[in-house]
Amino acid sequence: MRLLAAYGAIIFAALVIQTTAFNFTFGSPLWPDLTLIIAIHGGLRHGMSGGVRLGAAAGLAEDLLSYGATGANTLTKGLTGFIVGKLRESYINDSNMARGVLAVGATVADHIVYSLVIRTFSDYSALSGSLGALVVAIMMNLAFIFPALRMINRTVEWAGNLWKDDFGGHSKPWGAGL
Repeated sequence: MRLLAAYGAIIFAALVIQTTAFNFTFGSPLWPDLTLIIAIHGGLRHGMSGGVRLGAAAGLAEDLLSYGATGANTLTKGLTGFIVGKLRESYINDSNMARGVLAVGATVADHIVYSLVIRTFSDYSALSGSLGALVVAIMMNLAFIFPALRMINRTVEWAGNLWKDDFGGHSKPWGAGL
């Protein structure tokens, strides 16, 4: 339950940062996709099922706050979490090189799938003229994935260690010591 609350707080903070803080900090409308980084974290830390759950939850929260096709972010972030989880379980280890490659690959795949979904369900073509935007998005996600994953891991570890005593690592029952 503590981890669920921690992940909820992480997703909320990422969306607040992504929708407000970056608009005031950077002059361009391009900033890192923090929900994509959360989906990558879910796949790396929790495998396929945890990746798809965390990615879809982050994508759904982003869909609820965005004006695009509802469900597009849920689909792309859930798919990203699933693929990263499958790669983690079968092929790769959690190293800085793997994180960088995953950031680039996930950004490209997310951009293509999101653009195809938007084009399928609306007459807006998100793929036209967006190669420059994709390159900037790759650079932004690559720059932010390392500190963002470190902060997410520390927050999750802190939430997991919250109510543990100093002697055996066992959780204290609710209300113990009052």
